[in-house]
Amino acid sequence: MFEDVISKAIIFSSAEKVYGVKPNAIGDMRYIVVPYALAWLGYKLDYKLDLYKIWKQQTLSDVLKSKLHEIMSKIEEYIKSKAPGSLYGEWAKKEECWDAIKNENLNIKLDEISGELEDKTSEKRKMLTEDETIKVEIEASIERLKSVHYKTWKKIEAWGRETGNLSQYQFDMAYTLSSKLRNNRPFTDIERNQGETILNSVIEKNPELFFDMDEYFNHDENLKKDEVNITLDLVEKIVKWDKERRKLDAYKYRFMVELLEGKKTLTDRNKSLVGLNLKTVQKYGFR
Repeated sequence: MFEDVISKAIIFSSAEKVYGVKPNAIGDMRYIVVPYALAWLGYKLDYKLDLYKIWKQQTLSDVLKSKLHEIMSKIEEYIKSKAPGSLYGEWAKKEECWDAIKNENLNIKLDEISGELEDKTSEKRKMLTEDETIKVEIEASIERLKSVHYKTWKKIEAWGRETGNLSQYQFDMAYTLSSKLRNNRPFTDIERNQGETILNSVIEKNPELFFDMDEYFNHDENLKKDEVNITLDLVEKIVKWDKERRKLDAYKYRFMVELLEGKKTLTDRNKSLVGLNLKTVQKYGFR
């Protein structure tokens, strides 16, 4: 149902946040451990988690988040300790790994989350239209693609090209998805569907491609903290400064003037260009 789709997306997204990113992550196997933890929890609870409650709250309770952290920590430890040799990523892709994990209780007490399960007193659902269900499924699919860093999509493209595990159409599609994510452009339905197929293939054949993705996102966050707020006031200051010193190329200076005159607007792309000009003038003493 509609609510279940949303709830599962909320659970997955919340689990990824609970797992964390380096240097504060549980470990370095997020793209393996998160799905395993959710599958283990569902199996042990006989899939009785109250999804409608999660849908209504649009978040997970603190007790469920805490339990997910415990489960993911135990599963990461289990996989790393039980995998043959050091190839835990390879072992995690095999059915025998799941068969082993699902039969373990991992010394985890689930009665602490009994209040998160469906029962006869659970709130009754309202029926929603097929169009609403499709809309939410699409939104969940888009969020899944966006959860993969654009640099990881580039790695997927290279891997697919070099190994032959993706067709030319698919690794070209991975390049397109990387480019669209980097430039914050929307996906078409075809791109979205192909992206889902590609991700499923990578998870099955080479989930290690996701291992350093947290580092990419962490790096992006650090860059955002250091970013200068690009405004027309800043553009005006640069123009006044450079009018006397002439350190910018003529066409770059003209671009800045056109922004001030309203002939161009401060789109994300143009802010990026202003940022490059800012770095240039800073080298010559602009403060």
